[in-house]
Amino acid sequence: MKALAGIGTLLTRPTGQNESFAASVQDLGGHAYLYPLFDIRPLTAPRGKPLRVAHPNRFDGIIFVSPNAVRHGRAVLGRGWPRGVRYYAVGEGTAQVLSEAGARGVVAPETGAGAEALASHPDLAHVSGRSFLIVRGRDGRTWLTERLRERGAVVEEIEVYERVEHPDPEGRLVNWLVEGTLDVIVVSSESVLEALAHRVENVETEAREQLFRLALLSASRRVLEKARRLGFQHDGLLAPSTSEEAQLATLVEWWAGSEDEP
Repeated sequence: MKALAGIGTLLTRPTGQNESFAASVQDLGGHAYLYPLFDIRPLTAPRGKPLRVAHPNRFDGIIFVSPNAVRHGRAVLGRGWPRGVRYYAVGEGTAQVLSEAGARGVVAPETGAGAEALASHPDLAHVSGRSFLIVRGRDGRTWLTERLRERGAVVEEIEVYERVEHPDPEGRLVNWLVEGTLDVIVVSSESVLEALAHRVENVETEAREQLFRLALLSASRRVLEKARRLGFQHDGLLAPSTSEEAQLATLVEWWAGSEDEP
């Protein structure tokens, strides 16, 4: 029997970013349900001109907060990667996209993922007088900016994309919940959790209760803690990194253990 035989996995990343994970789940015998909560839209400068950062090599480090920040923020730095600049990623997934785009020597969290994990890296422990550019999405968290400034760094930010809610006019989520086809949800951010909870606020009790009983898989401890505060009952499955391999391994281990439970 395949390692994920029978599992129902809800994939919630933005449109176009779930297919690889879905294929892996299905190859292992599971069922993948693509359910993007958001679409990603690139931002432009006034009058529709491309965003640009003047003299990006003036920074000591440039930090990308997500794979989307790399995809939509790479061009703001110019044609090539500025020399003499160190590049940072908040997780292994972002680091992989950076490396594939040509960045070298990318610094990422040694364990875990997220702004808190990156801030714990020894390279960012003493940053007084150093300058950083943070590439992120609109209305994203400013926690890392605040922490680096508290440590004496000079920090600028540039927003290169925004998230737009992806509609569900057919009520697919509620149907799947009522049918009992889902076992676990892969969640990458707090905003995804909030969007999921919002979509069942005014639906029948059965669907709402079923959502909050499902297991959650994330590489962020902060996201799983937020889930508990929102009312999700499962302790959550904490993957060691944001890479697809790490999350799949965590899912396989949990699914095997769940079959052994009485």
